[in-house]
Amino acid sequence: MGDEPTSVKPPSPEEALFTEALQCATPQDCAAYLQAACGLDAALRRRVEALLRATAQAGKFLDDPPTGLRGDARPVAEPGGENPGDRS
Repeated sequence: MGDEPTSVKPPSPEEALFTEALQCATPQDCAAYLQAACGLDAALRRRVEALLRATAQAGKFLDDPPTGLRGDARPVAEPGGENPGDRS
């Protein structure tokens, strides 16, 4: 039972095209790639473009620490507020 290989689900067409499109150097290269890859499947192209837009909008939000944190990543206590570990 424990020696069986784990099957890996192949990526969906959207995932595969999205991953490739992320490698495009310019928006024009990306548009040309999607035109060639999606062909007449406009719905597929819209789904991949939606993923690309969402990625662009997300930006690098994980690169910045959340607000309210100092450089050492400990929460900054509000004056008179509760601190981590306080009990009521």
